[in-house]
Order: sequence, then structure tokens, then C-alpha cells
Amino acid sequence: MSNALVYTGGGSRKSFLLPAIATVAGLLVGLLIGWLCFHSSAITPVDEPHIEIVPTVATEAVTETADPVAEVPLPAMPGADAIAYLDNNSTWQRADMEAIAGLQGLFDDINNYNFEKLAQEWAPKLEASKNFAAVVRATKGAASKRDPRSKPHAPAFDNENQSISWLSYTYWIDP
Repeated sequence: MSNALVYTGGGSRKSFLLPAIATVAGLLVGLLIGWLCFHSSAITPVDEPHIEIVPTVATEAVTETADPVAEVPLPAMPGADAIAYLDNNSTWQRADMEAIAGLQGLFDDINNYNFEKLAQEWAPKLEASKNFAAVVRATKGAASKRDPRSKPHAPAFDNENQSISWLSYTYWIDP
């Protein structure tokens, strides 16, 4: 007896069709995953505050008819001692900050999550401080995160001790 089996060459389409379908399906799944990872409608860009420096012109003569009540003293600009306090201390005490010229009110703005005021008013005044710059960066990143006013830091970050560790504050608002 002899073998009557003969190769006819069939099935070549099936061997090409299955890898082609798998390649197309993998490409579509990859595109979908990429779109989901990089597309987020919740993130909105935060505009950098525009600060315009206007030179002041000193007046030469003060008239005697000026009303002394109308003259409101301007808040003190933070000096080198304010910058040194922020950069040399990891925990900022409310009493210490209120005693340093130019830092009055900063503790309350940090403690009450006043991000807009921190970024627009305090950032230009304290731009020389590395630690405060980290706080400002965290406030900008906090816009797309969960609301930081949750337990245990609600309604303010520090409700008892009147002190804030700037590093733990940045981790809390921008995890």
C-alpha cells in the first residue's frame, strides 16, 4: 500500500488573517488607553499672575491742608528677616509671623487655604523665599486635586496649635 495524502497548500489565508486582526485590535486598544491617560477635561491651566512694576514718583512738597486721617499706612513689605524666617524654619508659628514686619496675615491666608491671595499677593512679595515658593507651586497644583478642606484639616489646616509645617502643608494640598 502506498500513501495517497497530497499537500494542496490550503489554509494560507487563515494564517495571515489572525495576526492582522490581532495587530489592528492591539493598535485600537493602545490608542484608546493613550487617549484616556492624556485627555483630562478636569485639568485647567492656571495662569501665572502678571505683575507690573510701576515706579513711584516722590512728591516734593506736602501741603498743610492735607487731612492726616486720609493717609493710610501701607503694609510693610517683607524684608530679609521675613525671608530668613520662612527659609530657616520648617514649622511656621502664627505668633512669630505676626511679629515679623511684612508677614502679618500670611499665616491666616495659608491656614484658611486662600490660594488665590497666596499666588497673587504674597508670591511677588516673598519671591526670594525658597520654602514659600514651594508652597505657591503646591497651591497651583492643588487646583486639579481634591478639596483640601477635609478631615483632619477642616475648616482650616491647623485648628489647634497655631503652627504649620510648610512641607506637610504642600503635601496635603497637592498630594
